[in-house]
Amino acid sequence: MKRSERRFYFVVGFVILILACSGIFASHEVFRLTENKGLAGIWWGFCFIFQMPLLLIPLDKGRTIGFIGRVLPQAVSLCLVAWNLIQIFSLLLAPILIFIPATPDSVYGILIFVFIFFSIVFRSTHRVVKREISLKLGSLPSHWEPLTILHISDIHSGPFMRFSQLEKIVGRFNKEKFDLCVVTGDVVNHSAQDLGWTLDLLEKINSRLGTYAIMGNHEYIDNEKEIIKRYRSSKLELLLGSSKIIMNKLSQIRLIGVDYPFEDEMTSKLEIEKALLSSGEGLTSKTEEFRILLSHHPNGFISARELGVPLTLSGHTHGGQIKFGRLGVARLLYEFAMGLYEHQGSYLFVNAGLGNWLPFRINVPCEYALITVER
Repeated sequence: MKRSERRFYFVVGFVILILACSGIFASHEVFRLTENKGLAGIWWGFCFIFQMPLLLIPLDKGRTIGFIGRVLPQAVSLCLVAWNLIQIFSLLLAPILIFIPATPDSVYGILIFVFIFFSIVFRSTHRVVKREISLKLGSLPSHWEPLTILHISDIHSGPFMRFSQLEKIVGRFNKEKFDLCVVTGDVVNHSAQDLGWTLDLLEKINSRLGTYAIMGNHEYIDNEKEIIKRYRSSKLELLLGSSKIIMNKLSQIRLIGVDYPFEDEMTSKLEIEKALLSSGEGLTSKTEEFRILLSHHPNGFISARELGVPLTLSGHTHGGQIKFGRLGVARLLYEFAMGLYEHQGSYLFVNAGLGNWLPFRINVPCEYALITVER
């Protein structure tokens, strides 16, 4: 069984376990506090029905979730998300609730605790931090000019990233000093309709060498042909299995953009080589040009480092969105979870994302990165 298949079945099993445990626990607590079996049964039914969309996430790569988000009013969609978060949170409370006597005062105490907890979660979910990374590469040519890259990923425009939020963030970008901007996929959450206003805002980023983007898996949830068409008509340049040469004074940079690897979540060396040759501008020796791979899934780094690509920029993982110390959800699912990695002179940076697929983060804030490459 392939690693990607094992990961898939692990995620499905984990989601089923969450569904079962949270529903059973919640109904048990309702019965314990009310001693009403009928009410407990109804509660369990609601838990089961409203949590079923969670099971669809790994089974159809989010397409059904995208359909639900488009059909239902935004307020209803937000309520469903809130319900799921509360039920999952009930599992965290399980060890505490078992030893709390069933009294009205204890219920009030639990509600206050839940309110405080979700206030903390809300703050970390909407906080955007800047990460500054400096890479010194001795392999760069002597005439190399220092390059600063603004790296954005996983904006997820939609219910949890609205126009006003992104507008403020773009304002922050324009106060920074950088030369080049790259967007490594998942610009929209589930609807192609959200791409128009998102691109309008991204076009306002003051990038001296331009803004370049690639597709993520969420761009394929709803009408990817329309999404590609809108990209082509915008000021952003979409690299879809292609490469682009950029000149930074005397320094030559080649951006390589690969598509999302749905087959086995692994970008092959052949795909990267095809993207390199697609520009039609001929290949310069890799010692004379600086190559950057844009790959939404961080597994692209495995092939990139074998080909000697010095820098790979990725996203996708969101850093797992939940982390306690060194322990995080992403480390269970991905070889490259978040942050900077190095292997024999090749570097990978995995962005934890600017937005949220679900508005729930603990110790993994939203972020953008300023990466400076110098000799």
